[in-house]
Amino acid sequence: MNAFWWRGHGFKGKGIRWLNWSDLCVPKSLVGMWFRKFRDFNIAMLGKHVWRLLKQPESLVSKILKARNFPKDDMLEASLGNNPSLIWRSIVAAIPTVREGVLHRVGDGSSIRVCKDKWILKAIGGDRPENLLAD
Repeated sequence: MNAFWWRGHGFKGKGIRWLNWSDLCVPKSLVGMWFRKFRDFNIAMLGKHVWRLLKQPESLVSKILKARNFPKDDMLEASLGNNPSLIWRSIVAAIPTVREGVLHRVGDGSSIRVCKDKWILKAIGGDRPENLLAD
């Protein structure tokens, strides 16, 4: 490991061999250090918070965030808004990642939003339509 940090592969001189962070995030089998990409890890952890807020809408934190940031919308449709807090900016950054993995169960049909919900999964010939209304 000492050689990796101080000399590296093909490095003949003395001193520190500076590496890109993306090179350090490569698996060890490919001569990397397998460090995590902090942004991806941060979004994953924030996604867990988004999921918890979605699954526990009666919690105090959910009620406060809803009252302040998205009183009329669903959390997955919420936007950044005016003067957002650091917490809300962080949560909004993770919402698209959570939205990609969420599926909607129809159930009794009372929660269906015909004009807003995405109905067709990714089609064979291209991307899915954004909504059912034409511009």
